[in-house]
Amino acid sequence: MIMAFVIKNTSEITQKGIKIAVYGNAGAGKTRLCASAPNPLIISAEHGLLSLKSEKVDFVEIKTQKDFDEVYKFVKSEECKYETICLDSASEIAEVLLIDFKKDEKDPRQAYMKMGDYMIDMIRKFRDLPNKNVVFNFKMKIVEDEDAGVILYVPMAPGKMISQQVPYMFDELFCLLIKKDGTRYLQTAADRQRFCKDRSGSLEKEEQPNLTQLINKIKGT
Repeated sequence: MIMAFVIKNTSEITQKGIKIAVYGNAGAGKTRLCASAPNPLIISAEHGLLSLKSEKVDFVEIKTQKDFDEVYKFVKSEECKYETICLDSASEIAEVLLIDFKKDEKDPRQAYMKMGDYMIDMIRKFRDLPNKNVVFNFKMKIVEDEDAGVILYVPMAPGKMISQQVPYMFDELFCLLIKKDGTRYLQTAADRQRFCKDRSGSLEKEEQPNLTQLINKIKGT
């Protein structure tokens, strides 16, 4: 019997680059986190890269949909020699693109839908880049769950589509937090207020905010 599908085994799965989503408050250190990744290129729509001036990290600025499309073509090409691609932040990129889409749409609702569909597609494309580590930084939003009686902290983006889908799109989803003594750390496991996960099973619940160390731990190297 000839079948159109191939049966595989999970033992055959290999790491072709680690894909990580991180969310956190302003000032938590998401941008500086990018500099700790192996040979990073930062894709930015923010003007908050001053904290990396001494790090001498390469970056590209996104202002329009065309910019984003061109950057994607570059990072998936053989010309791109960077090991890690960092979107800092995906929330801000979505906000900039929403402004761009509003120029062509009279109805703001259509602009939100168009931006949401486009960003989800681009997040998947960047996430699925072969042989690249990819880090998506997101702003953090506070949501009140009246039924459970708790305050929830979730990744933030304009509209509901991106925020609702992001937690399900990644195997590695972390929250960047600051303790009372000023120590920064990445939360990798969920609690009642934050949705986090580490499907590699290689990380502690709290990890130092160093992407090179995290990626090596996940790869088992």
